[in-house]
Amino acid sequence: RTDYKKIINEAEEKIWIIDNYYNKQSLELLVFTLDWDKTNVTDIRILTSTRAKGFNDNQFRDFFTNIKKELAETYDPVIDIQMKVITNNLIKKYGKTHDRYFLSSRLDNSFTYASEAYVFDQTNTISRLKDVKRGETVEQNFEKLWTDSGALDFLKDGEKLSEREMFKATCSDCSNECEVP
Repeated sequence: RTDYKKIINEAEEKIWIIDNYYNKQSLELLVFTLDWDKTNVTDIRILTSTRAKGFNDNQFRDFFTNIKKELAETYDPVIDIQMKVITNNLIKKYGKTHDRYFLSSRLDNSFTYASEAYVFDQTNTISRLKDVKRGETVEQNFEKLWTDSGALDFLKDGEKLSEREMFKATCSDCSNECEVP
């Protein structure tokens, strides 16, 4: 638990997150872990996918909107937070990103991590990218995905995201019926 908080709070200038399953709980974890009054982070970008639970949920969108507004109005310099959704077309174009990444301006403070549900679990592994592989490659892939016109803005492209064709399915975990893109 201490390691995660320490790593998050050692981020400088930027926090870029790649997490195909980023959801409201993930955002809550970031919001309640980062010491906003002490950080010099001004750029937060989150890439998620249509596979994220609740990515099209109004509660998630409202929470994100409120956080974005609060960060812009409360802090000087302004802390800008943005989120984009990777569509299936981008996954086909660039390949699937399986791991979850936290990128900071400092390579030694960039890492892979487990989902928010397991981040404080004793068996969770948080691995610094400099120890795993070249972090620059992950950052380059992030930038390619982020700047591609197929990456939909979580707030601005809400209608496009909600228009996505959904299919009925059965959850493999709980056997409840659900809809998936």
